[in-house]
Amino acid sequence: MSKTTDELYMEHLDEMFDINSPFTDEAVERILNRMLLFLPNGGKLYKYRSMEGTAFDNAFDSLKNGYLWLPKAEDLNDDEDTVLYYDPLKSVEEIKEYIFSHPYEFMGAVISSPERKFKIGKTKKDEFEIKCVCNCFDRTTGVLDEHKAILRMVKNGIPKEKAVKQLNILKAFIESYPKDNIKAIESLAEMHLSYNKRIRSQSYIYSLSEDYDNDQLWAYYANSNNGFCIEYDFNKCRELPVDTKRNLISLYKVKYKEAEEYSFKPLIEWFFDGRDSTKYSEENKKILNQLITKKIGWQQEKEWRLFLSDTENKLFADIVSGIIIDERTLGSENSNMLISLSEARGWDIRIRRKNKVGTKHIYEALNTEVQ
Repeated sequence: MSKTTDELYMEHLDEMFDINSPFTDEAVERILNRMLLFLPNGGKLYKYRSMEGTAFDNAFDSLKNGYLWLPKAEDLNDDEDTVLYYDPLKSVEEIKEYIFSHPYEFMGAVISSPERKFKIGKTKKDEFEIKCVCNCFDRTTGVLDEHKAILRMVKNGIPKEKAVKQLNILKAFIESYPKDNIKAIESLAEMHLSYNKRIRSQSYIYSLSEDYDNDQLWAYYANSNNGFCIEYDFNKCRELPVDTKRNLISLYKVKYKEAEEYSFKPLIEWFFDGRDSTKYSEENKKILNQLITKKIGWQQEKEWRLFLSDTENKLFADIVSGIIIDERTLGSENSNMLISLSEARGWDIRIRRKNKVGTKHIYEALNTEVQ
C-alpha cells in the first residue's frame, strides 16, 4: 500500500531533524524524490511581492540572477517567529533546582567537559579522585557505590584507611559544590535566557505559500494588491547541483497552534548523562518542531519554509516557473520589465483580474480578455 502525503511528510521531518542522518549525495536525492511526492500543487509553491520601490528591485534582481534571498529570522515581520516559548524565571529556577538535587551528575559532567577551562581541586590527583567518585555514582538508582569508589582509589596507590577518609571528604565536596558556587550555577542557568535571540540570529528563512489566490496575502505582502506572485516549481531542483539540493530539501510545512511551554530540563539531563546522541537527537526534534510552529492567527498563510542555519542570505537556485501579476500594475515600467524577463525565461505569465461584477478574482493567461 502506498503511503499518504502526510506519512511521507512525517518521514521527512524525522529524517531531516535527526542529527545522526548522514545526508550523503544519495540520501539527498532520495529525500528530494520523497519531498516531490508530498508537496502540494505537484511541487509548486508561491511568494507574494510588491511591484514598487526597493522591494521590487530586490525581488527582480533575485529573479534575474536566479537566487532566493533568505532573511534572518530576527528580520522577519513576526517578532515571535522561530522562538521557543518558556517562562524565563521558572526555567532558571527549574535548572538550578535540578543541579542542586543532582550534585554527582553535575560534577561528573563538569569535570569531564572538554570545554572546561578551570581547575577543580588543587592538583590533577584531586581531579582524578573526584572523577573516580563521580564515575561510581549509579544514575539509575541515584546511589553512590562507595565500595567501588574506595577500590578505585586503592588501585591508584592510596591506602584503604586513607581512601575511606578521603571518600568522605570528596563526598562532602561534591555534594556542596553546586551551592558553594551559586553564582556560577546561576550564570549557567541564565545563559539560556538568550537562546531565542541566538537562534533567531542564526536561522535563515524563505517563506512560501501553498496558494497563489489568497486575497489576504495579496493585500498584505503584495503592497495592497499592487504586486505580483512568484511560482516556484521544486521539480526543477532535480537539475541543480547536489549541494544546492542539500539546502533545498530543508523545506518544512509550518504548524499553526497555540504555544506550548518548553522546558530546558531534558537538555540539562542530556548534559549530565554523558551527552548521549540518541537522547539529544530526540530533544533536537522537539526544539526544531517548535521553531517551525506559529500561532493560529497566521494559519491563513498556509506557509512552507526553507529553514537553514548559519548560512548566507543568497541561495542560488533558479526554480521559478511562473509569474502572476495583478492587473492594477499592468503598463507600469516594473510590470513591463517583469513580463519581458518572464518571456525571455519561458515562465508562465498570468494576470490576476476582477471578474465583470467585481465579486472575485480570476487568473488568466496574459492578454486574455476580462470575463
